[in-house]
Amino acid sequence: MPFCTSCGAEISADEKFCTSCGAPMDQPAGPATPGSPAPVQPVPAEKPRIPKKTLLIIGIVAVIVILAAAYVAGIPMLKTLSSQLPVPTPVPSTPAPLVTPYAPPSTPPSIPPTTVTPPQTLEVRYGESYEEVYTLNKDFAFGQKEVFSYDLTRPPLYIKFNLTPDMITREKVINIGLSTEQTIYTTYTSPNAWFEVKVLDAGSGAVIDKRGFNKEYSVMTKQEFMVRNQGNYQVEISGNDVLAEVRILVGTS
Repeated sequence: MPFCTSCGAEISADEKFCTSCGAPMDQPAGPATPGSPAPVQPVPAEKPRIPKKTLLIIGIVAVIVILAAAYVAGIPMLKTLSSQLPVPTPVPSTPAPLVTPYAPPSTPPSIPPTTVTPPQTLEVRYGESYEEVYTLNKDFAFGQKEVFSYDLTRPPLYIKFNLTPDMITREKVINIGLSTEQTIYTTYTSPNAWFEVKVLDAGSGAVIDKRGFNKEYSVMTKQEFMVRNQGNYQVEISGNDVLAEVRILVGTS
């Protein structure tokens, strides 16, 4: 059996090319003599193979060498570019303004007292004008009394009041003992709430007129009345368990 002269692989005698490496086969000069030994084909020596690990190390070293060469070559270019960049001009800093700490005065300034004059409102009723001379908004209890005196020269003396009596809430059980038993709450006006305004003659003490809420009066909480004659009057306002807003006005002419 002949051997390939290129790679040393064993091949058939009738092959023209090596089935292993594809090299052309040289035909022998003549048939071999019977009984004589076949010519020995020389076996080519195998080429040494470099391990993959060695190739990897060689590749890494080559990359490092290339990068180092590129870095060294680029340093002069960076220096040239940096020398061409404009140098920024320093901006002079402005010193912060000095702030003088506030020192409170040793003696606080004196504030003159302010005198508040109660406003006088005008009201028009039935084409007549009125000027307010007295106002009161007060909770009355235990029969407290307020007194206002006025010398009426411009009739009428016009008195108005609006009341808010105290309310009482009670609890009550209904349908006791049944399946419908329940507790209800009822709210009603305090039975002790009352209010009264009396207009008296300041000289004699005679009652000129009077109006009020509860007691012998009606249960109207908003009322008004007038005294139309000139005179020196005293108005007495009293009540219990009630918030009263009272206004007294006189004519403007």
